[in-house]
Amino acid sequence: ATIPECFEMARVTGLSISQVAYKAQMSRTWSLLLRCARRSNYVIGGKQEQGQLTESPFLLHPVESGTAALYSSPVAVLDFASLYPSIYRAHNLCYTTLVVPEDIEHVGMDNVVRSPSGHYFAMPHLQQGILPSILAALVTARTRTRAALDALPSNSSGAA
Repeated sequence: ATIPECFEMARVTGLSISQVAYKAQMSRTWSLLLRCARRSNYVIGGKQEQGQLTESPFLLHPVESGTAALYSSPVAVLDFASLYPSIYRAHNLCYTTLVVPEDIEHVGMDNVVRSPSGHYFAMPHLQQGILPSILAALVTARTRTRAALDALPSNSSGAA
């Protein structure tokens, strides 16, 4: 990733530049989730794991994009429109929108979505989930990024 890309990732995730450059993707994801939860007045707890996740800085870019090469600097993969994220967004699936069985009658069946596993989730007009909100913001950012990349001259892909 370029220096401006690292700065932007650090700004979005709330991590330092060195954390963005050398920590695993999960660190960035977890930081983003915590920041968004805090803005929505949620507290997320979790067990602190021992050790540190690592990633290889050498990634192969997909061949179908026409930019297949060995990249010697980190590459950000922005795939938030695939199957699972789309399902989360479409059905507002998130722990923050989970409706416990005792509350379904109070909320109303027309205000919840039933998942295939039998769990109920509040519809977005009642409560927008944190995870669907994050995914929507990332899809919007990806669209802007792709438009900006399309505007660049064709020989500035950064491939080694």
